[in-house]
Amino acid sequence: AVMAAAVIDSPEVAVLHEQLLPFAGELVTAGTAVSCWGAADLVLASLALRMGDDDLVEQHLSSAGRLEARTGFPLLAGSVERWRRSAGRTSSRSPRR
Repeated sequence: AVMAAAVIDSPEVAVLHEQLLPFAGELVTAGTAVSCWGAADLVLASLALRMGDDDLVEQHLSSAGRLEARTGFPLLAGSVERWRRSAGRTSSRSPRR
């Protein structure tokens, strides 16, 4: 899904977003949580960004931030801010200029 967010066309991005939406608020893990890649909402935020829906991006980032705070996992700390930097967004609703 992360790779798809970077390369597929807009109509398919919306379909993928819809298919992954049930995983909002969850952590992406492998096996029996041997590996954790963070909040599914960060993937959903990437898809929403490709769709051009800034409000939806912020909703997913807010959800990811709440999950990050709730888990208390040190490796997840700051994942929303890292996502913002990698997406060129310095703060909510403001693309970097």
